[in-house]
Amino acid sequence: MSRTFNLADLFESVARAVPSRTALVAGERRLTYRELDERATRFACHLSGMRVGRGDRVGILARNRAEWKESELACFKLRAVPVNLDHRCREDDLTHVLRDSGCAALVGEAGLLARVPWFTNTISYGPPYERAVALPRSLPEPQERSGDDHYLIYTAGTTGRPKGVLWRHEDVFFAAMGSFVSEPVASAEQVAENAAAGAGLRMLVCAPLAQAAGQWLGWTCHTTGGTLILWTGRGFDPRAVVRLAEAERAQVVVLTGDAMARPLLAAVKPGELAGLMAVVTGAAAMSGETKAGLLAAVPGLAAVVDALGAAESGLACQAMGAGFGPADGAGAGFGPADGSGAGFGLADGAAVLADGFELAAPGEEGVLGRTGRVARGYWNGADFPCDARGRRWAVPGDLARVEDDGSVTLLGRVANVIRTGGGEVRAEEVEAAVRAHPAVYDAVVVGGPEGRVTAVVAPVAPLSLAELAAHCAGRLDAHAVPGVLRLVSEIHRSPAGQPDYTWARNVAGT
Repeated sequence: MSRTFNLADLFESVARAVPSRTALVAGERRLTYRELDERATRFACHLSGMRVGRGDRVGILARNRAEWKESELACFKLRAVPVNLDHRCREDDLTHVLRDSGCAALVGEAGLLARVPWFTNTISYGPPYERAVALPRSLPEPQERSGDDHYLIYTAGTTGRPKGVLWRHEDVFFAAMGSFVSEPVASAEQVAENAAAGAGLRMLVCAPLAQAAGQWLGWTCHTTGGTLILWTGRGFDPRAVVRLAEAERAQVVVLTGDAMARPLLAAVKPGELAGLMAVVTGAAAMSGETKAGLLAAVPGLAAVVDALGAAESGLACQAMGAGFGPADGAGAGFGPADGSGAGFGLADGAAVLADGFELAAPGEEGVLGRTGRVARGYWNGADFPCDARGRRWAVPGDLARVEDDGSVTLLGRVANVIRTGGGEVRAEEVEAAVRAHPAVYDAVVVGGPEGRVTAVVAPVAPLSLAELAAHCAGRLDAHAVPGVLRLVSEIHRSPAGQPDYTWARNVAGT
């Protein structure tokens, strides 16, 4: 049994408790808990031969695949620190993360490793990797791991350079992984006991493992003895995702907001996904309209859950849309059809801060923060600030308002506020209105030249600025109605579904 909340210790204890249960399905590869644990141990031995040890950072540059999870777990076994690398990011951002983190080694897909020819201590998936895990090996000496070991996650960099966020294993387990689908545990030993006592959920994760949402929900699955099913396609293919969910009898599907949920909703046929219990979205919120559509399209669906947080805070708030909610998606714990984000409940330690570390009163706006089990701070940066009582706070920059019933309405990111002559405009509020136009497939809103509200739109039908402005006029204040329209073939998003605001500002000419 595990006696610490170290992630490697927790996984090994679950593997001993349910060794023959399927742990991972990724493409054609299926691994039991015993097999996944053994392959990760063998690769940990190989990494040790590459001079990787305690505290060393190891970059993982790959799309979703079984080897990603094996590599991550191998690092934790060595007390090393895996570094998530976005395979779709710009060359300068990739170089920045590798150098900022000080990676000692790099593993991943050969074609992606070729993007950084200057990095020499590498091993590629395929024959080289399989040779490394072919021979039975055990770690040379017992690894006295700790819940204090480092966990590092880099942000997507959609509003600037990616930043590394530093956690303790124990803190990230409780803040982001350990109690999402089960009751909180009182001891490390209880994790394996609970896994053995239950059947384990079958969870299909479409979110990328290179982002926090995919990693954290994957660990939620594995620390509860579930079967993690990875979407391994090169792009998001909604019909193929439906077929995979059907074939693997998925009970939970993890998406990243409307960017995945809307195409999936359009792809589901009557009678499909009968065994699906819940849809979970992380990294990006899902509109009330889409939630209501999913609940109507999949009659057996019990809940659609917004599990929102940040790399700095873990799971900070959650909203659940239940099957008994109104048909328009308003109420039942989730926001109205315009996607305004009402009805979020706060996690332990989370609060809306109005001024400094003062708590916002009902009706008051502020920024969402969390104290207690949060990240320590930014890699190569300062620790997060503490209040007068010495409590460390993570304040990632999400605007929010406290409602009279104690729930929270999310209002968007501080970094995305547009300052116009008529006042401040929240980009996310305008985006919800723009996306509600029938000719709009996807959209992002930024401040253009002279502070003009600019809608960057991927349309499905002809669309003029006059038509869009007339549509938005009844939904937004006059100063928030888009004054500029830029049409594009596709909205650039991170693998986690978050809009690339840097790209959008370039399109807008700012």
